[in-house]
Amino acid sequence: MKLYKKGKIRKLKKLIQEVFKYYNKKTILRKEFEEYFLKKGMTREEVNELWSKAHSKGLIEIEVIPEADPNNPLNITGRKIVFELENEEEKDEEE
Repeated sequence: MKLYKKGKIRKLKKLIQEVFKYYNKKTILRKEFEEYFLKKGMTREEVNELWSKAHSKGLIEIEVIPEADPNNPLNITGRKIVFELENEEEKDEEE
């Protein structure tokens, strides 16, 4: 099922703003994003489509942050994927 067709970007933007407002921060973990929308009744496939579309439309940035062993910072033990809400005012200034 396609969540977004032409003309549905406003709904996409509203959903993205909703999740960031819920957590009250500009950067959230992918896990937080997924849990929020899964609890809202979306399927995992729909959630993946949501963040993918939001990224392709420039509404969020996706970053991978390495997690290191505290005793040996050069030993990478995992990674966190985070989503950052894009600031529309900053985007307008860049264009």
